[in-house]
Amino acid sequence: MVFSWDGRNQPRGLYQLWVLAELQQRGQRPETVTRVFSFYHDPAWFR
Repeated sequence: MVFSWDGRNQPRGLYQLWVLAELQQRGQRPETVTRVFSFYHDPAWFR
């Protein structure tokens, strides 16, 4: 998975990226996993 985001024009604040995935391995039932990545953004950092 590749994630890119241009935050220069987005408001300042706390953002969350939710990733829902299904892991598949041979001989096993698929496993669903959820991961949440939280990050703080301030567009002034890009100036």
